[in-house]
Amino acid sequence: LIQSLVFEYLSIEDLSSTASFPPEVDRLKKYINSVEELQSVRQRLAAEIADNSIAIRELVVRAEDARLIGEIKLMKDFYNDLNALNNDLITEYKIRCQNHTDLVESLKQVNVIIQRAGNLRVGKPKSQLINSCRNAIQQNNLNLLSRIISEGEF
Repeated sequence: LIQSLVFEYLSIEDLSSTASFPPEVDRLKKYINSVEELQSVRQRLAAEIADNSIAIRELVVRAEDARLIGEIKLMKDFYNDLNALNNDLITEYKIRCQNHTDLVESLKQVNVIIQRAGNLRVGKPKSQLINSCRNAIQQNNLNLLSRIISEGEF
């Protein structure tokens, strides 16, 4: 609405504004905290999956060695361990998929809030606001981010 009024009727190319939406800023902080938590979980899961992959390779080699020397009971034990580890790996993968879905959704919501804040400005102030918000997120500076959204301060 603001962009339409400013652009079409007033022919103003650049317009900055000040806005105060505390609930939106609180939602933004909640989503950013969620993103941080999900990213740390993602890293932990990736490390666990890598560890399990190494263990799976070892068990396959041990099971094959047991088969070659005729230790069928030992081979069965290794394959049972391998099956259990494989099931753990599948479970971790499902958790990782859900984590990824949640992460993407949180990032989309952060982007929506930034775009809404940008829609209150027109022209160069809009693009500066969006870039400043993204920089503040990368620096993990939530206070600066809320000030940028509210005041358009860079």
